[in-house]
Amino acid sequence: MAEFQPFAKQLKIQYSLNVTDIEQVSSAHLHLGTEGQENPVVLNLFTSETPLDFRRETGMLEEGRNITASDLQGPLARKELSDSTTTAINGQMYVDVHTENHPEGEIRGRLIA
Repeated sequence: MAEFQPFAKQLKIQYSLNVTDIEQVSSAHLHLGTEGQENPVVLNLFTSETPLDFRRETGMLEEGRNITASDLQGPLARKELSDSTTTAINGQMYVDVHTENHPEGEIRGRLIA
């Protein structure tokens, strides 16, 4: 589960990312695009040099990190956070969790408002 909390007046977004019953997690990203296509990464949410296992329990990959406009990459680089918030609300972003066995992404979830 990924939760994003925008703070409009502070020009930041805070997020947390939890996973359950998944092995060898190597990274997680926020992607821009539609389902069924290879889409560009717009934000790196989590990276580990040593893949992590979360067997049957919930594991916090990342918590409390603040995202600012300077963290955005790909097609959202040099854009305002308000642009990315609008894109997410319109259902054009998703979180993809990558594992050693599925480097292209093992689980994916679309952001919804």
